[in-house]
Amino acid sequence: MFRDDRQIARCNRALLAPLHLADLWTDEGPTPRARELLDQGGGPMSSGEALMLLVTFDLWNGRGNANLGRLLAVLDADRVRDLGTLLAAEADGPDAVDAWLAEREGDGAV
Repeated sequence: MFRDDRQIARCNRALLAPLHLADLWTDEGPTPRARELLDQGGGPMSSGEALMLLVTFDLWNGRGNANLGRLLAVLDADRVRDLGTLLAAEADGPDAVDAWLAEREGDGAV
């Protein structure tokens, strides 16, 4: 379980950072550009980038509708691993999510 919306927003930035898209999220939530891209089905984004955007909205409010089969077929191993380890941390509670974040934020990725 996530502690609060800020923690989810930090996780979303960490998931998007390797794609150079972390600026689509603030501590308060998705930016207007993120919402616009969601409405456009990703717009000019690659299919992997668009899928990760859907994942972030699923984590935020359940409205991304990311398809697990498509995630596994399209995302590279690093993105699947990032998402899988975040989901495992989320299942273990807010402190485990903090540890997941510390690992990524410590790399300077976010």
